[in-house]
Amino acid sequence: MTEVADNAYWGPSAVHIFIGVLIIHVCFWALLLNYLRQRYPEIWTQLGSPTLWLNSSILNRWLTDWFLISGKYRSLKDPTLNWLGSLTLLFGAGIPAVGIYIILTGHH
Repeated sequence: MTEVADNAYWGPSAVHIFIGVLIIHVCFWALLLNYLRQRYPEIWTQLGSPTLWLNSSILNRWLTDWFLISGKYRSLKDPTLNWLGSLTLLFGAGIPAVGIYIILTGHH
């Protein structure tokens, strides 16, 4: 039988958490863009018709980021859009937060 040290940690590593947060953010980003395209095509067009990969540019990414960060999406009073926007922002903020944690603490 193998002995385990008292201070052994058996949870996910910080890098695994970083990758998980990144994947979840990309999924919410894709859902948000698709929802905007289907429900609010005029706003989606004003944002430069952003897509996850194919039609991505610095300008439409910046416009979409500003649409979220400024909270303009909330003015539409759409509960689904509010949910998608909030979670996209939350997990988007989690990416640098976990990255900084990894850098500062050295935990991998």
